[in-house]
Parts: sequence; structure tokens; C-alpha cells
Amino acid sequence: MTELTLAAGATTVTVAPGRGGKLVQLEHGGRALLAQRTSPVPLRASASTTYGEEKLDWLSDYDGGWDVLFPNAGDACLVDGIPLPFHGEASRADWTVEELADDHVTMSTPCRLPVLLRRTVRVAEARVFIEEEAVNLSDIDVTVLWGHHPVFAATTGLRIDVPDCVVNADVGYAPDVGDVAPAAVGRWPHIDGRNSPVDLSVVPGGDVERYVGLSELVAPWAAWRDPAVGVGVGLAFDPDVFAHLWLWLECGGRDFPWLGNVRYLGLEPQSWWPGTGLAAARAAGGGVVVPAGGSRSTWVTASVFGADDRPVTGVDRDGTVHHSKPSA
Repeated sequence: MTELTLAAGATTVTVAPGRGGKLVQLEHGGRALLAQRTSPVPLRASASTTYGEEKLDWLSDYDGGWDVLFPNAGDACLVDGIPLPFHGEASRADWTVEELADDHVTMSTPCRLPVLLRRTVRVAEARVFIEEEAVNLSDIDVTVLWGHHPVFAATTGLRIDVPDCVVNADVGYAPDVGDVAPAAVGRWPHIDGRNSPVDLSVVPGGDVERYVGLSELVAPWAAWRDPAVGVGVGLAFDPDVFAHLWLWLECGGRDFPWLGNVRYLGLEPQSWWPGTGLAAARAAGGGVVVPAGGSRSTWVTASVFGADDRPVTGVDRDGTVHHSKPSA
């Protein structure tokens, strides 16, 4: 069972249980909204042999779409004597399908830590509802990292709307075409750049790479919109689990594995910032606690909407997208 297709009205979602239970594609009205890799290079580790480093293996296999990161997000690390891979083993696991219907699927996978992750993906007209439950199969509390990694096509002029928040640039992220100053701190949508101030709310033309963390969001939502084609996607997410949003823009970077071939926008609800992995999060008192013998549930909603020049001002859990009023 390589891929499953869920549909409701003009909306379809393709899910790959054998590839981390990811959403391979979200389509509405025949328009593909999640970015996908099209280049045959680099060679995938899963189709050959390891690159000798787990992060490179993950990146070599990365093909866009919407991954779930669990029980680790970011750097590989050692937790309770157990090596946790880059972005968590759930993102590469072969998930078991527990229930399947035309409009929804429920899948699960065990993890290296004593937790099982179960997720249901349900499609409605112009909306996708994801509900997840982490079940602790031990008699000790287990702290995890939990994140979502939806990636969209980064077209020039695309607008990004998020609520008021603090913006933190990654300390060590300084790629050749990066325009954000490492370790800079700002307030959405502005942050210091390496050469000049950067407006994070617009995808520029040309080559640019950005990776920043958005924290202290006044409301749990984010959206992108493309007024030129009249479409956008709004995300609402559980603030009790996803207190942060990672903003990743990868356009024309030459480093591995992008090789100048991709234009990606990631709007990623996450339980922790920075992306230094679970061990570092635990040391700082962070992470999501799944209680002994109990469970922890969460949710994310995606909504496709007709976009124009009006900024998005909110996205509800039921998928309702709110806009600012038209100018007089």
C-alpha cells in the first residue's frame, strides 16, 4: 500500500503510510498546493546506501509534501541512551493503516521511545483535519518533541500572514544566499538582514534562504496567499502543543540536497524552538510531556481559500479563514 487517495468534493489528499504517513499532496480544484521534488538528484539513501550521516540520509530522501516530526524535531540526539534521528523516526516509518474510508484514514506507528503515535487525516471540502494522539506505553512520563512540516511552492510575490509574534533567527544558519542575520531578533514581519532589513511576509524573487522561529504568537494560526492566482492556504493549530512556528524559505540554495533545484516555503507548527533536538529541549525544560500510561492529543487544520490583497487576520480550528476588511 504505497499511496492512498482521500477525497471530498473538489479536494483530494494523497497519503503515503509507507513513507512516514506523510501527506504527499493536497489538491483543490485540480491545483496542487504542496511542493514536491522533481529532480532525480541527489540519489536517495533509501534507493542505495547510507551517506554515512543520518541527517544527509533524511535530506536525500526528502521530496516535499507534509511530514510529521516525532518524537524528535531538528538535530539528531541521544535521549535516555537511545539515538533519535534527525526529525524523528516517525517521519520515515512504515505506518500501519488502522481504518480507511473515502474521506479519512487512521494510521499508527511505534517509536524508539515508549510511545505510539496515531493520526487521523480527514478531508472535507477545501479543508483537511489532522488529529493525533501520542500513547505512552510505559509507567514513566515521556517528554517528546512534536511538529508538522508542511511545505508549499514558494512563488515570487507570495504573501505570508501570521499573528503578532517574536521572530528569532537561527544562530548558526548562514547559507550562501541567506539574507537574515544569524541570531537576529525581530517582531513580525521585520528582522535584521545580513545587508539590510528583511520583510519576512513576502517571498522575493531570485535566490534566498531563510530559517527563523516565530514564538509568542498571539493566536495559533498562519497562512500564505497568492493574490496573482487567487489561492491561499490557512493553518490553525493546537497552541497547547505547538507553541512555535518555524518559517523556512528555500529558494535556489546550492547546498545539499537542494542543488539550486527547489523553491519551498515551510510554515511549520512546532513544539520547540530552536531546532536543536529533544535532548537540548529537555535540558532547557521544554518539550511535550506524555504522561505515564496515558496519552496526549493534538490537532492541525488546513484550509484552502480564495486569496486577494486582503491580509488574513485569523484561521479557526474548523477551517474558517478571516480577512481584514477591504479598504474604503
